[in-house]
Amino acid sequence: MKNYINSGDQLTLVAPSGGVTSDQTLQIGSVAVVVHESAVEGAEFVGYTCGVFNVPTAASPTAGATAYMTTATGAITTVATNGIKIGAFVTAKVNGNADVWFTGQVV
Repeated sequence: MKNYINSGDQLTLVAPSGGVTSDQTLQIGSVAVVVHESAVEGAEFVGYTCGVFNVPTAASPTAGATAYMTTATGAITTVATNGIKIGAFVTAKVNGNADVWFTGQVV
């Protein structure tokens, strides 16, 4: 097969205004990612689109609850308002973080 690029679980993207920080969650266009390595504005970085990540959350989720990313801030929550569906919580919140399964769906 000559047209295969990659599995899509990691994408090389260009850092937006202000740059990106490792482990940050954010939306680039219609793609939700977890940043692999920090990068300054305009530089390329790798973002993970799917997998299970331990990320900060303001919500108090239960395992299995739908996870959303707030479009403006990248915050992970259980509230669909002003956000995009990214997957599901795998664990409840502990010490401000929860394990979240990013499914890689495009919104």
